[in-house]
Amino acid sequence: MVVDPEYAPVNGRKRSQRPQHPQRTHREVADELRARIRSGELSAGRRMPTQARLAGEFGVERGTVRQALRSLQSERLLGNVSKGAPATVAVCLTAMSLTLAIGEPLRQIHAGRLKPAKVDVRVLLPGRDIDLAFPVAVEGRDDGHAVHERWLSMRNAQGQVLRHDPLALRATHGIDVRVSFRALPSTPPVKLYLLNGTEVLFAFGQGTGTRDATFVEQSRLWFDALRGTISSEPVLTD
Repeated sequence: MVVDPEYAPVNGRKRSQRPQHPQRTHREVADELRARIRSGELSAGRRMPTQARLAGEFGVERGTVRQALRSLQSERLLGNVSKGAPATVAVCLTAMSLTLAIGEPLRQIHAGRLKPAKVDVRVLLPGRDIDLAFPVAVEGRDDGHAVHERWLSMRNAQGQVLRHDPLALRATHGIDVRVSFRALPSTPPVKLYLLNGTEVLFAFGQGTGTRDATFVEQSRLWFDALRGTISSEPVLTD
């Protein structure tokens, strides 16, 4: 190990003749951690470094780290943020995890690190008329219709974003991009994302991990079978 003389410890404390940089804010810490989650460096289901370790890495107080983690928790990127055990990167069974999975390749394309000739995005969505386990007011003031409509509105809005971002590559990079959605009369209990035939994310409840090639291939065949048989064209405008 080589120690820079300017940073050699004196009586157990470090001294430095270099000018001190302003301490990072919790927003800056959150931005960096969010980028690591989006890039896959911090993958779904993985425990975060301890708050003490993050405080040391970023040169901030633990309170600043805690604020950053709680900010990411409010975005549903983290769970179990407390003063005790390290937080966990959320296994997010919502459109957010798909947005993150697609977002990183898009950033690499815009940065010039990926140069695909073609991009084909295919997504299966829950149909608008299926019965979902939405909560209903105990007093029966409504039958869950308002909650269902809110979910449908969110599904449609998120679908529009997922469609818009890849399609924008046509104008900016001249890439042949195709984005298609199909609706199912059910909600599958598992989530599997494939990028060029390679698993990006898998989740069943709170389980994570990497499946073997046979599982991934059979899942792709299952997807194609549903898409080609019982799925229908969804409406994402209302």
